[in-house]
Amino acid sequence: MPADEPTAGASAGVLTGKKRGSLAAVGRLRTFQALQHRDYRFLWLGQCGYSIAVWGESIARGWLVYDMTGSASALGLVSMLRSIPMLLLGLLAGVVADRFDKRKVLMICQTATMLNLLLLSILLMTGTVQVWHIMVTTFFMGCSLAFIMPARQSLIPFLVGKENTSNAVALSSAAMNVNRIIGPSLAGALIKPIGTGGVYVSITAVYVFIIATTIMMRIP
Repeated sequence: MPADEPTAGASAGVLTGKKRGSLAAVGRLRTFQALQHRDYRFLWLGQCGYSIAVWGESIARGWLVYDMTGSASALGLVSMLRSIPMLLLGLLAGVVADRFDKRKVLMICQTATMLNLLLLSILLMTGTVQVWHIMVTTFFMGCSLAFIMPARQSLIPFLVGKENTSNAVALSSAAMNVNRIIGPSLAGALIKPIGTGGVYVSITAVYVFIIATTIMMRIP
């Protein structure tokens, strides 16, 4: 066989190299070194989807409440109903994230949030939604959201090790802050063409993606 003719093994190696994800390649850069870890990549992708969904839903909810009531007081009340559980349950959420299976906590809370969004989507698409529906679902959504972030943050050291923990935390924070702009922008742009019902259906679909990334994580 000529020296310059590739062997079957070499060809397979080249093909395998070409199939590596772009995130893994980015992870070779020092700034993104935590993305070298497969399971953290799933956590980070889920974080991106989560932050887009959270900020996008806040815009859609505010628009919906004000459109239905025209009342700034109702808008403030609904925002308060979402914030109070997150404030009161914060300490408990940290304890739960520390003492229980973190992925199970994530799965339960993310699924509860998705079902909440799905219910509201159905009410919107069928034209049967009322303000009290929004208030009740918002309160329970705040309860589940209170547990999600502590569970996500506490997973990071297990997925990347001590040497990359700081970098992983920084990347997760960056994803949250960048998507704080992207999420509301997308929701605001979609309200007119597809309506708030369509926006809630889209956010529900994002939560399906978030749950899928959690399922694919392998946690030591």
